[in-house]
Amino acid sequence: MSRPHDASDLLLAPVALEVDARIQELAGMDSDALRFRVALEGNVDLSNPAMIVDGVIEACTNGIDMHHWEATIDARGLRISHADHTIVLGLPANVTELLS
Repeated sequence: MSRPHDASDLLLAPVALEVDARIQELAGMDSDALRFRVALEGNVDLSNPAMIVDGVIEACTNGIDMHHWEATIDARGLRISHADHTIVLGLPANVTELLS
């Protein structure tokens, strides 16, 4: 069994819950609202696929104190990592469609 090694590890649950709530909020948006939110929060050009990835990460985490956890896009969803610990939160169909 893996045990927390530091304060960041102890804060995984609140970080994951906040990010998951944000993902749920994005899931309820239509395509136009989602594209606007990703462009606005990520300050990205949606015609550039690499920038869309950055925008989605920012839309999922903007304003959330990540406590040194880092978010990246994974084939299975949004990966939250710190040191050798990692968790993947699934992304809804509208977000994965925007990413593709």
